[in-house]
Amino acid sequence: MKRLRIYLLLSGLVTLGCTAYIDPPRQSLRTSEMETEISLRYPLQVLSRISSLAVDRAGNAGYTESAGWILASAGWDGSEIFRINLSHPRDALMPGGADGYWLLNDLDRRIKHYDSKGQNISQVSFSGISASTGAVTLIGEIYLLDGVNSQVKVIGPDGYELRSFHIEGPDGLVFRPTAIALDPSRNLLALSDPRAGKVMFYNLYGTKHGSLSVAAGNHPQSIGFDYLGRLWICLPEQNAVAVYSSQEAGWAERKRIALQKPYAVVLSPFGSGVVAEEGNLVFLKF
Repeated sequence: MKRLRIYLLLSGLVTLGCTAYIDPPRQSLRTSEMETEISLRYPLQVLSRISSLAVDRAGNAGYTESAGWILASAGWDGSEIFRINLSHPRDALMPGGADGYWLLNDLDRRIKHYDSKGQNISQVSFSGISASTGAVTLIGEIYLLDGVNSQVKVIGPDGYELRSFHIEGPDGLVFRPTAIALDPSRNLLALSDPRAGKVMFYNLYGTKHGSLSVAAGNHPQSIGFDYLGRLWICLPEQNAVAVYSSQEAGWAERKRIALQKPYAVVLSPFGSGVVAEEGNLVFLKF
C-alpha cells in the first residue's frame, strides 16, 4: 500500500510537470495590429478645432481650446474629468509623458506639468530655443521643436539641457517641420512638414534615418507613434488616418481608418489612442 501511494504521488508530479508549461494560444501580432475599434465619439463643445491634444497613461484625453485659455480632459466613459482656466493663452499640450499633461508656452518659455486631475504639479523654464511644439518621453525627457530654425533641444524634467541638434532636411528641399513624434524604445524621432509633403525620421541624437513622402495635416499633433512602433498620420483632406510600419525597404502603409477630417492623433503606451476629427474626439483601441 505504501509503495502504491508513492507511485501515485510521483505520477501526479510527472503529470503536473508535463502540463505546467503549456501556454494558451495567443493572437499573433500581425493579426492584432490590423484591428482597430472605435470605442467612443466624444462631442466637443467648441466651434473651432482644438489647438492641442494629449493622452495620459490611462488613455484619457486632454485638450486645449483654440484660444488656449481652457485645458479640459475627457474620459473613456464619455465624462468630463476636469476643465480649468489657464493663465496664458498660448499654453499648448505636448503628447507623451508618464503621468498627466505637459503644457508648453512659447512666449514666456515655460513648461507646466499637470496631473490627470488638473492640478498643477510643477513648472520649469527653458532658453536657447524658440519652440513651437514638443513631445515628452515616459521618463520625462522633453523634446522641443523649433521648425523655423531647424532645431531640436532636449531638456530633463528639471529644465536642464541634455542636448540639442540641428535638423538636416531632405536633399535639396527646405524642411520646416510643424509636428514631432517620439518612439524612444526604438531610438526614433519623426518630424512632419506638410508644405514639403515629407515626414523625416531621425535617431534621438539627430542622425537622419530616411523619409516618407506624405503630406500630413498642419496640426502640431498630426503624427504619432503607437507602442508597436507604427506611425499614425492624419490626412484631413482624405478623411482618414493612415498607419505606417517600418519595413526593410522603408515605411509602408498598413491600413487606413476613415474619419471626418481628422487633424490630430495621440497614442497611449497601452494600445489606445485619441483622434480629433471635426466636432469630436474619437477614442480608439487596437
